[in-house]
Amino acid sequence: MAEMASPLSGLNLDISVSQIIAGLIFGVIGLYVFRAGKRNAHFTHLFIGIGLMVYPYFVRSNFATWGIGLALCATAWYFR
Repeated sequence: MAEMASPLSGLNLDISVSQIIAGLIFGVIGLYVFRAGKRNAHFTHLFIGIGLMVYPYFVRSNFATWGIGLALCATAWYFR
C-alpha cells in the first residue's frame, strides 16, 4: 500500500528552540518599536519594528537569527 504524503512534507520545519526564543524576544521588541514609531510618526522605527517582527520567519541559521535581531535593535537604538 502506498504511503500518503503529509501536507507539511514539503516545508522545511527544522526550527530550533534558540530560533523560537529569538523570534519571540525580537517579535516583542519589534512590536514595541513599531508602536513607538506609530505614536511618534517616526517611519524609521515603523520599518525597523516590522523587520524585527517578520525576519525570524525567513532566516534558518541560529547565529544569523540572533545577529540580525541584535543589529536591528542597535539600529532602532541609534535612531531613537
